[in-house]
Amino acid sequence: MARLCAVFVIVAACCPGQERASRAALRSSLVRRPVTGQELEERTFSALAPEGDLGSHLTYLDQALLAVLEHPRQFGSWDRIRVIEDPVMAWALAQGAFLRYLGVPRMAALAASDEDRPFARWLLGSTYVMEDFLESVQPEDDLDDVLRVWARLWHGDPEGRDLYANLAMACAFVFDRPLNARDLDMEASGSSAGSTAIDVAARYTFFRDAADRGSLKTRLEDLAPWELVWVVDARVPDSELEWANHHVHLSQANWSRAYGMIRYRMDKARGDETLYTTYTLKEILKRGGTCGDQAHFASISAKANGIPAIAFSGVNRRGGHAWFGYKSSSQKWNLTAGGGAA
Repeated sequence: MARLCAVFVIVAACCPGQERASRAALRSSLVRRPVTGQELEERTFSALAPEGDLGSHLTYLDQALLAVLEHPRQFGSWDRIRVIEDPVMAWALAQGAFLRYLGVPRMAALAASDEDRPFARWLLGSTYVMEDFLESVQPEDDLDDVLRVWARLWHGDPEGRDLYANLAMACAFVFDRPLNARDLDMEASGSSAGSTAIDVAARYTFFRDAADRGSLKTRLEDLAPWELVWVVDARVPDSELEWANHHVHLSQANWSRAYGMIRYRMDKARGDETLYTTYTLKEILKRGGTCGDQAHFASISAKANGIPAIAFSGVNRRGGHAWFGYKSSSQKWNLTAGGGAA
């Protein structure tokens, strides 16, 4: 706006006879905001300072937004739709919604830490991050632990914190509670007991490094956090993801073929024998298995390659069955790969 005003002054000085017409034309082209980007940035940093007041900042945001929504004509050519299209007002709107969802005390506690204050500033300074959070968060998420895990990943990867913000956010949503990998030796013996905790930093690092070397079938930065949740949540050791990333090579659109890569074993379905020395993707591929093993192999190998996937179990026309779903393109999911319930 300052640049436009400077242009107006120059034009008016050169063409005094056209001053009134120029002013009218310029006034109609300007979008006057109740808050500027610089003012919002300064107020945000002030509110997050040790002596700051996030509660007052939220009131300030509400007043600015209400001024436009209730009296749009007072702000030039504003209308209610353009509020969310303008970058400054979109930033203010995202801040208000983000603070209201998290709660001012929770955000204030984060900002009170000298270590985490930069993380808090980054959060409130990134419109797209706040919007993606609000789109992906679920009522059952533990917000305190989500922020704790997210801050840990943010501090641990300064170079990737913007590019892989959605990956870190998805990890925080999944690992707000401990996530355990099933004990593969116990699985091989037919027991479901036993598990080993998965380290969230190692899981984040696996996918970040795979993305950096171009070995994934998707671009992680193009996936929303709620989609990436179905990538990072694999309940297997990271060694299983490494194996699948290096040995299972299909296109994203054709990942349903991973299900058929596993030879069906009727003898296992009858319970005649235990097939595996250890329950790994490599063993399943080598020895075959039942529909549950096929769905496990297909869904985990998809996740290892950056493709959101879900294993299902239920009943179809033939009785009990297991299959999987996966994101087959940028705009489509295939939820019946392997013959879903019908």
